[in-house]
Amino acid sequence: MKQELQEKYIELQILDQTIRQIQQQLSILDQQLFELQRLNENLDEISKVNINSEILTPLGAGVFIKTQLKDNKDIFMNVGSNIITKKTVEESKNIINEQLQKIKLTISEMEEEITHATINAANIQQEISEANKDKPITSE
Repeated sequence: MKQELQEKYIELQILDQTIRQIQQQLSILDQQLFELQRLNENLDEISKVNINSEILTPLGAGVFIKTQLKDNKDIFMNVGSNIITKKTVEESKNIINEQLQKIKLTISEMEEEITHATINAANIQQEISEANKDKPITSE
């Protein structure tokens, strides 16, 4: 009985660790989702800006430079392995929307994993509680 109880405690700890890891991954995915949604909105906005308008272009870490917009129909997109290719705004939005759908699906699957792990953890906690309740009190 004692061995079985120890195994339950270990199983509970593993489930707890798994839940925490999934929550960390979800946090990262939520950030990626937000960034892609914002990018989509920015692509919509840039399409409405007049050619030769002066705009602020981010250089990174909250630093911007004034630039003049020469083209609002085509953008350059990193497609992986540091390969940059020219895409229309619409093509880019399609790629981003596909990425958004994949991330949303992954988030949904991970949330489901957390739900199952939480249910399993609650059941194990209940088993541990019942086992401890049934345990005879001994004085040593």
